[in-house]
Amino acid sequence: LQEELEKYKDYEPTDDNDRTKHQKYLEEIPQLVSNGFKALEEIGLISPIICERQISLTSDNAPTFCPPCSLSVVGRPDFELGVSVFGGKSPHETSPTATAAFPQKIIELKTKYSRLGKVKKDGSRSFVKAAIPTKPSFNHLVQCAFYTAYYNFKVPIHLLYVTEQDYKIFNSNNCPGLTVEGLKKNYQIMMNVFRRREKILALNEDKS
Repeated sequence: LQEELEKYKDYEPTDDNDRTKHQKYLEEIPQLVSNGFKALEEIGLISPIICERQISLTSDNAPTFCPPCSLSVVGRPDFELGVSVFGGKSPHETSPTATAAFPQKIIELKTKYSRLGKVKKDGSRSFVKAAIPTKPSFNHLVQCAFYTAYYNFKVPIHLLYVTEQDYKIFNSNNCPGLTVEGLKKNYQIMMNVFRRREKILALNEDKS
């Protein structure tokens, strides 16, 4: 953590507001990271842990209950825990087929930092502390739905929010959007939007 903070100190702010936030976040990051590790321990870490692996849903591997897009849909889950791999391949080279087992858990991590507030009488800026959401963002739930769709909704996912003050873990026990039924519903919403966009692009592909 200290090594990363030293790198962050070398960041060149783009303007006065960015410079103010840079200094504030140098103070917030250590406690935020500490809260993040506490949350991960509460969820329960299982080795091996794979981070930011690129996954793609195509017409070949998309869930059959929802028509796929023409183009691949690509994403990168933050954490995949307990991925058992066979055949000597690296986890980054495998897909969930006969040669690779599904992970035991997926974790999507969202960090929230204080935002700039009003200008004080002395000219300095106040900050509004980031609050843990009482319920997950719809966009974040859709993102989680995509990751679980890659594994045919057979892998539980945890949506984790972390601030300097606290953390909150959402999963199927406290969030309907992270149950299998909720994930499938949000995945279908996402794919409906993507297919509409593809149709619009197809109608206008000769106009570029």
